[in-house]
Amino acid sequence: MNILIEEHQELLLCLAKHRVDFMVVGGYAVIYYGYERITGDLDIWLKSSNANKERLANALIDFGIEKTDIASLHGMDFNNPLSVFCIGEKPRRTDFHTLIDNLKFEEIINYVNYFPLKNKNIPVIHYNHLILSKLTTGRMKDKADIEELERINKYRKKQ
Repeated sequence: MNILIEEHQELLLCLAKHRVDFMVVGGYAVIYYGYERITGDLDIWLKSSNANKERLANALIDFGIEKTDIASLHGMDFNNPLSVFCIGEKPRRTDFHTLIDNLKFEEIINYVNYFPLKNKNIPVIHYNHLILSKLTTGRMKDKADIEELERINKYRKKQ
């Protein structure tokens, strides 16, 4: 998946290195499944646990973010799956989510696909779960993503 900008590649490698429980969702997942479009950020779904939060903090420090810049992260309760925060500015922005409506991380993680990135395998949300995640948002861009992904999937099945 070489469509990732360098900064996003390095961040994903740090997350994998520190064994953060995560998966790629959002625009990059849409691109992974064949709909080539522009995305303004990297969306990461994190397992909602304070132990995972600590691994994330270590990964972000390894990535080059100053400890003082992630001080607010330590105050977040990742056992409460409503935490959402971002780092960076578009197009290098990364949005971290601990909740996606109607989906449970602990169940979905068992069905992820992986793409190779240097010496790591990076988890990406399964196609069916990506569609489900986009159905509930009500956003036009998500509706367009679903239509294109279904068109591509139908075409592939005919091949």
